[in-house]
Amino acid sequence: MFVEDLRNDFYNLLLGNRVLLLVHLDVDAICTCRILQGLFKSDNISYTLVPVGGIAELKTAYEENNQEIKYVVLINCGGTIDLVDILQPEEDVVFFVLDAHKPTDVCNVYSDGQNEETESGREGLEALSACVALDLAWRVSRCGPACVWAACVASAAQSALCLRAPAQCLLDTDALATHHITSHSGASSSVILEKDLSLPLYREWSVEAALRHAPTLAPQLHTHSRAGEHRIRTLLADTGIPLQQARQAYRSMDVELRRCLLAALEDAAPRHKLPSPVHTTFLLRRPHSPTVAALDLVYAIMGLIEHVRTAPWTRSCGAACWRRWRTRRRATSCPPSCTPRSCCGARTHPPWPRSTSSSRSWAS
Repeated sequence: MFVEDLRNDFYNLLLGNRVLLLVHLDVDAICTCRILQGLFKSDNISYTLVPVGGIAELKTAYEENNQEIKYVVLINCGGTIDLVDILQPEEDVVFFVLDAHKPTDVCNVYSDGQNEETESGREGLEALSACVALDLAWRVSRCGPACVWAACVASAAQSALCLRAPAQCLLDTDALATHHITSHSGASSSVILEKDLSLPLYREWSVEAALRHAPTLAPQLHTHSRAGEHRIRTLLADTGIPLQQARQAYRSMDVELRRCLLAALEDAAPRHKLPSPVHTTFLLRRPHSPTVAALDLVYAIMGLIEHVRTAPWTRSCGAACWRRWRTRRRATSCPPSCTPRSCCGARTHPPWPRSTSSSRSWAS
């Protein structure tokens, strides 16, 4: 069944019980988990958190952590499959599925005693999981800047990856703007909605490198060809930014150049037949700290996820080998020079228990 009252039919049931959190490896799920972790910490709800990358990992994670667990919360996983058929849970186990992937498996929605026609209109919802978690935080009076920022990052990920229609992303932005206005009274950190450059990680990079790797500008500038370098230099010259300044770190640039960078690029883009390099996004401002853009955090999280999935030492050695190396109590099968990266090819180590090679995608 669909949960209508998030506070009474979901959150209040978790109070005083141990919860198993199964979180898919995507930006929306990680941001949703961050919001729920803050709520659980505030109300002393004990939980076990396990990241999963597919159906095989979901089944393994549940089998290894279902002891004395009555409530299981699945974030962006499990909504498109028959959970009862795959996991074979006990009769008293309750699953709460918060999944933005569609279509929803009807076996997870309707029981034998429910009329399927009465709730068929809810099958087409595509709300962000982080927005649903933010609404829950607001209902339990825990909607702080950290929760709003997590939902803003999830919304930026959907927009950057073109996972939702632009109109839907605009509606999400309007809802998040309403939340951040009502949750920042007296807060030291603030989330603001304003115009910013759509250049990836330009605050942590250089302007020239950000232009070369911008998804919307790089194809138009032909950065894959020899003429692309000339186009970038011409664009920088038109904006009045010296090449020396554009090639150094953004935070080391002249203050006046940083202040006029947005207006200069926005003014020069039409003359070079480029799409607008400016978009409206959420920014996190903290005292005595640099401004952080939601889009930059999206790329950072995606990079960490990709590193975890592809790093060879994490796949083969596993967490056990890492702990042994950190505490200098290595197993007898490891040579004296063993490190987490140098021993990843040793055949004596057990394989990583949660490989993604045999897992199916949730969207498939």
